Amino acid sequence: MLDPRDGKIYSANMAVNSDGRTLTLRGYVGISILGHDEVWNRLPDSVVDILDASILARYLPAAIPATSTTSRGKCKYDDRVC
Repeated sequence: MLDPRDGKIYSANMAVNSDGRTLTLRGYVGISILGHDEVWNRLPDSVVDILDASILARYLPAAIPATSTTSRGKCKYDDRVC
C-alpha cells in the first residue's frame, strides 16, 4: 500500500464482507498486530444520481446518462447537459 502523501510503502491486508458492501483494510509496518484498520463502506446505489459528474466519468462512466443532441436542456448539475 502506497501513502500518496509521503510516498511510504506499507504492507496491507484487505477483506470484503460477505454482503460485498464493506471493505476492511489493515495497513501495517512489520507485523500486522502493529497496524491500523480502516473500514470503507460502499455507497448505496440510490446516491449515484447525486454524485459529481467528474467522479462518475472517472469511476463509473456507464452511470452517466446518454445525452441527446436534439434536446439539450440544463441538468441540475452545472457541469453536464441532460
